[in-house]
Amino acid sequence: MFGIQCTNASTGELTISSEAYTFGYLGKATFVSSTPAQNVDSLSSTSGYSTWTFTSSGPILVALGLKSSGQTGVALLSMSKSGSTWTITTYDGGTGSVSPSSGGTYDAQNTTTDVYVFGFPGSLPAFGVALYNAAGTLTGDLSRMPLTPASRIALADSVLATTIPVLTKPAIIGKPWYEQKTSSGSGVSYVNQGYRGMWHWTGDNQLHRAEYLDSYENSDSGVTPSLFRGACTGILIEANGLT
Repeated sequence: MFGIQCTNASTGELTISSEAYTFGYLGKATFVSSTPAQNVDSLSSTSGYSTWTFTSSGPILVALGLKSSGQTGVALLSMSKSGSTWTITTYDGGTGSVSPSSGGTYDAQNTTTDVYVFGFPGSLPAFGVALYNAAGTLTGDLSRMPLTPASRIALADSVLATTIPVLTKPAIIGKPWYEQKTSSGSGVSYVNQGYRGMWHWTGDNQLHRAEYLDSYENSDSGVTPSLFRGACTGILIEANGLT
């Protein structure tokens, strides 16, 4: 199909166009491992993370499921590709904790994060609707559920929460920019701590940009305290029914 343009009935905003690439739902990433807090017996330690993989030859977008209980917060840490295998690392703080000998208290990592993957089709099925642009390039495969935002998130640098629609199973694409370093002590004894941002949701209509302990260090020198909480954006989707 060529030349299709769809707009929102209430606002007139463009939602689907054959001239733009339409990402469709490809499936969930596969859980590989959960790594607890590192260097637990040394003077410095770092938080844990979980690793997932997904096979796709093309570019992908990842949406992380938000849980109303059992989760302190979630964040996408990294994505890398080797051949057609994508490796995805996430922070998914559980309600348990890990306390290394160096000090500090880290969130335990959940192993059941919902990692939803959207991408561009590498091939077409026998039946369905395909979109092509004016140059004849394939731009979408509507046999797959298209990536459809339920809400667009935009937080200024000083804003820590925003109102969202009531969703059954929300998931989010985007990075909650938040980085902080603190230092306390004197002489040759300092405690340096680093924090990073995560998305936090408790089941109501508020989405929070929260922080988690990312690193803890006992040192003979302090670090320069800093706080970066930049403006950030995200896309909230309804993941109910995605398997």
